Amino acid sequence: MLSISDLRKKYLGASEATDEDMQIVRAVREYVDGEIMPRRRDLEGGWHRDEKLARDTFEKVHQGLVDIKKRDCWKIC
Repeated sequence: MLSISDLRKKYLGASEATDEDMQIVRAVREYVDGEIMPRRRDLEGGWHRDEKLARDTFEKVHQGLVDIKKRDCWKIC
């Protein structure tokens, strides 16, 4: 797993990002790796094969990202 300083180096122009900013980046990255990437086939072209599966997958992925925002905003805001 990348450290916060590694993430700052990886994303150009993010050297002045706060620790809170980088925690959000890390949370989104972990969510994408753990939840979105395993379901990408249900999203890519899934609309043609199984529209209900693709829609359900999209809604689940969207809700997960909203939950990250709510959780991190609650800690920061």
